[in-house]
Amino acid sequence: MGKKYVLRFKILGTATNKYVNAILSANGSVWVSARTAYNYTTSVTAHELIVIPTASVSGCYLWLRFCDTDMATVYLDDVEFYEANVTFQDPTLITQLVYNETNADKVIPIPNTMVDITNVKKSTSITLKPYTGKLLFLDPNSVAENEAPVINNQSFSIAEN
Repeated sequence: MGKKYVLRFKILGTATNKYVNAILSANGSVWVSARTAYNYTTSVTAHELIVIPTASVSGCYLWLRFCDTDMATVYLDDVEFYEANVTFQDPTLITQLVYNETNADKVIPIPNTMVDITNVKKSTSITLKPYTGKLLFLDPNSVAENEAPVINNQSFSIAEN
């Protein structure tokens, strides 16, 4: 175990607001199930799922269950299922839920430049009214590029022999 897989596919339907479920089956029982419905419409949509098996099996089947009572035509394209080297990022580094559980305004420090859901930038701190909260996201424009290190207050000399 410990392996991770990626399932990718594109889908197009002749009806709107329909969905498909992806189910991986091994030995006649559900091995991994993506119970999340992948919506499809009359525009091409791309979907991606990271699969982390809970058991080791020698083989499995991919079932795509289309949930459509209208019998619309569905086009499936670019289906890929492969082992992948996946590293998950700590969500607390890119999102932060801040809240004020008191009956007075509260100033809450934030570690990075963040944006709220309306794309308003917040840096250093945010002031919240009583019993309110905000979900903040790391501002992608504030992430610094790799830069050469700077050494302050240092001097170097080379002694000649």
